[in-house]
Amino acid sequence: MDYIDLYKRNHFKVGDVDFTFDDIPNAPLFSTSFVIITAWNPENTTLSELENIQNNQRLEKVLESMGKDFVPALGYLDKHSEESYCVFKLDLQQALDLGKRFHQFSIFYYGCDFLGYYEVATSQPILERTL
Repeated sequence: MDYIDLYKRNHFKVGDVDFTFDDIPNAPLFSTSFVIITAWNPENTTLSELENIQNNQRLEKVLESMGKDFVPALGYLDKHSEESYCVFKLDLQQALDLGKRFHQFSIFYYGCDFLGYYEVATSQPILERTL
């Protein structure tokens, strides 16, 4: 599968800010590091909406127990979407560890001077660029 093409076309919506890998708007959201993460469809296995909601509820409880600031987010491409969270002030390794805990294939990470999609299992960039 050509993940690079999919990731370049993927959109995220956090509050009223909509962005893609190549189109980062000038918005306060981008003043600090964050990860977009979900617990939907672990290991790219399609689950029911109820199972995905329950997985995200577990992720939300973990984020609360970590004391992290986060807000709802949405990842979407064409007709597919996944409810997610935008979690602030995690370093890349913490974000990858959280992705591993919830069996995700990849995460989107914004590090103020770089951004990318990272494969959780290997911690390697799938698509990355400096800003």
